Amino acid sequence: YDRAFRPLVDDTSRLVAAVTPLSAAASELESALGKETAASLLKRGVPQLIPVDAPLQSDCIRTFPVPVRTSSTCACHLIGTVDANGHGVSGVEHGCDALLSAWGGSLSVRFEVDAAGRALAGYEKQVLDNNYNCPAGVVLTIDKRIQALTEQALDNSVIQRGCALVMAANSGEILAMASRPVFDKDAPDDALNDPRAPLLNKTLLPYAAGSVFKPLVAAYALEHGIPADTTFQCDGICRVGDTVFRCYGGKAHGKQTMAEALAHSCNTYFIALMEQMDPAEFLHFCRTLGLGAALPLGAGIVSSGGHLPQEHDLSLPGERANLAFGQGTLLLTPVQLLSCYHTLATGLRVDPSVLRGETENGVTLKVRNRNNAHRLLSESTVRTLRRLLRGAANAESSRAKSDRISLAGKTGTAQSGVVEDGAALCRTWFAGFFPAEAPQYIIVVMNEAGNSGNADCAPVFKAICETLP
Repeated sequence: YDRAFRPLVDDTSRLVAAVTPLSAAASELESALGKETAASLLKRGVPQLIPVDAPLQSDCIRTFPVPVRTSSTCACHLIGTVDANGHGVSGVEHGCDALLSAWGGSLSVRFEVDAAGRALAGYEKQVLDNNYNCPAGVVLTIDKRIQALTEQALDNSVIQRGCALVMAANSGEILAMASRPVFDKDAPDDALNDPRAPLLNKTLLPYAAGSVFKPLVAAYALEHGIPADTTFQCDGICRVGDTVFRCYGGKAHGKQTMAEALAHSCNTYFIALMEQMDPAEFLHFCRTLGLGAALPLGAGIVSSGGHLPQEHDLSLPGERANLAFGQGTLLLTPVQLLSCYHTLATGLRVDPSVLRGETENGVTLKVRNRNNAHRLLSESTVRTLRRLLRGAANAESSRAKSDRISLAGKTGTAQSGVVEDGAALCRTWFAGFFPAEAPQYIIVVMNEAGNSGNADCAPVFKAICETLP
């Protein structure tokens, strides 16, 4: 179920008729199946289970609705797949297989037959219901409506290999988890040889971050007494040790405040800002945000830990500079970034989750409490970050800017080191929240093979925000 007890699987049904093929059923069978098929059934006389389009009315026939595991791609990576026996192979189906199997049931019909297996007249069919329509199940944090609009925003975009996530502020509950490309839950084997790896849930995989990491650097600086009006000069390039670092296109931004540096995504500003920090303390801050460690979401769903540099790595000036704008050896997952931006938006560190709990009746919830919210950022830092990220999302060139709602967030474009068909692939991002002044939703969008976060991901972020309830 989704969070409102709307079924996410078995949400459609088909009709199956249990037929005692005696002459009294002839007219109904002919009407439903045609004369030839009906005559064949009557001649054989063996009881049958037959798919039908409408209920059949006869003393010799009982019609039952049978749930169908829909092939819908809604949240297919999170829900996962089952094998031929109905046991979970991936996703929540695998993580909760023991529970789901325990709640399973069966429905059977018993006929009286002769030695040849032919139905005997004058005997009633026995229907044996062994907890068949049991409503018990697991309840996810997903909102089916928000999942649908998130998937639609992705499908209407240029992103063919990527993902999008929506989290409820303050609870850590993930309302939408969409990965692209999708696969057919009824035929997962068809996806095994697809080079786009559609079976992989990209929200849980580690990627180079790029400039979506800069607000984390800003947050640490603000918490440690470096004010937002601190300025550094950007000449478009800067030399750190033997390495030259550039802003995008080598553009010189001039004298920059923190707000301007985020809006312009100025690399040299954040390189200079990083030099004002204690690298070991900054890494500790990153770890408290959940970076560098696997992140369990419940129901057997676990985000990779990615990679966080170590203290000895940051003894090298070039490594510190790379980390300042989210490059180098840093890797993080979209779920980890979602959690980080929750902290930027609210000041609170929460455990992201995909499992609300269990239900025995499809109506009431037995909650599994996982949230251990605690404050990491001061209220004053949070107010400043909201203002800074609102400015970044509403910069003149930003494709996240909306004339309908107030948004906040940051783009990212990271070199991946991966070359495909002769072209270097970039990991592109947009991460943010809305409303900017009092966040209710945290959103992350990622393109695995993109051009820029502003071109690829910002429009998806905007589309999701503008359609959220």
